[in-house]
Amino acid sequence: EKDNKAPGPLELHLSPLLDLEKGCYLGQEGVASVVKNPRGPPRLLYSVVFDDESNVYETDNDDNLTTIPQVGQELCVLGSNEEISVGTITSIAEPSGTGDATIVGLALVRRADSILKQMQNLDLEVGESSFRETNPAITSGQGIIAPPPLDPLDGLEVIVGGTFTVGKLRMVPSRRFRLGQNMFDDSKDKFIPPDDEGSVMGVLNPTIVDTLQEEDEIDVEKAQIEAEKAQAEAKAAAEEAKRKEAKIEMLQKRAEEAVARRKKKKAS
Repeated sequence: EKDNKAPGPLELHLSPLLDLEKGCYLGQEGVASVVKNPRGPPRLLYSVVFDDESNVYETDNDDNLTTIPQVGQELCVLGSNEEISVGTITSIAEPSGTGDATIVGLALVRRADSILKQMQNLDLEVGESSFRETNPAITSGQGIIAPPPLDPLDGLEVIVGGTFTVGKLRMVPSRRFRLGQNMFDDSKDKFIPPDDEGSVMGVLNPTIVDTLQEEDEIDVEKAQIEAEKAQAEAKAAAEEAKRKEAKIEMLQKRAEEAVARRKKKKAS
């Protein structure tokens, strides 16, 4: 039933459009519960790519189980004998609609930690991440050590339930290309070739430098706001502690006065 529910904005990677400081609004409780959950959203949107080299579609052959993926079909981890459910296909583009020999779709995928735990029990591994494919400086022998994948499920090989159709999960472009690479023009790399002095790191493209600087400014502003908020909360907590301490002292004084009156009364 969860897979049939309409996705929330955080599941669709629309967090930049949310105002978490805003007051009451329709759907606020659902958003708040996801934000507070350390495991994150129950599902996330992924691209799923079905390569023609791995799938031979014969629509006229009823015995061929390699069929064109359809909306609503379940995705499972390849090699799990369909024991590990990954998620559900939500949309499918026309075959070769991107210009490549592929069929591309979108899928809502369950939490990575749950899927990876089940894969570990079956000794299965995630495939090659698309981070290397979209970052030529890492794969071109420039001596750059590849960072860990941005998403643990990026590159996961999946199979459409009840068929032989296989594909791979990919981060959606808004996440995969967030470092500044132009997703429409492969010639516009985010790294300029190494200089004449033999530097293996190359020089950052000016556009990327501007983007990083803007992100740094936003991070500094957010840090200042959070620091001011934390300072205000600490001040309020200190005032509350003083108030409680004064109340305790008052109660203790009253108790001592009551005991003294009782003693005086007994003595008389």
